[in-house]
Amino acid sequence: MAKKGLLMTENNNKIRKVKELNDAVNPLLKRQTSWFLEKFNLTYFCYQRFYNDKRHFGLFSSLKWCDFFLNHLNITSPAFDKKSFALDKAQFNPRLWPTSRCDSIVSALHNHDLWNGLNLYVKYDDYIESWQFCGTRENRENNDFYLSHTLLFKQFIIELKQTLFSKLI
Repeated sequence: MAKKGLLMTENNNKIRKVKELNDAVNPLLKRQTSWFLEKFNLTYFCYQRFYNDKRHFGLFSSLKWCDFFLNHLNITSPAFDKKSFALDKAQFNPRLWPTSRCDSIVSALHNHDLWNGLNLYVKYDDYIESWQFCGTRENRENNDFYLSHTLLFKQFIIELKQTLFSKLI
């Protein structure tokens, strides 16, 4: 029983640290991303890094979603996991979000009005990066836009890595 309590404390400390980082960085993250989101009628941006050893790092434009995700859903999503297989290494791999409520994470995203999204995955030896963009339920046309303008998203990510992310990661 002591081990389980210790593990829960370690997990709570990790969650607290990610939340504290997001609280501190969120104004800067919003300044760096809002122009892009507004220009293309998007409402949400997130960067996550999933390490092979199960560690996780994330920056969320929505602190409400960050808090909910870390406290209630800090698990993997079968729907998103399925999309992250067969990735080309060190290249952007675009994947559209599932449209049906096929698991608890997708359902929770929809309950937070985070719909019609795109993940751009980049696979490295020790981790997978996930750059996430989405709109609302009404933004159904986003999926066509994502696929026909993937280069815009790649350019935005490269710029963001050179500015904001070079200071954080």
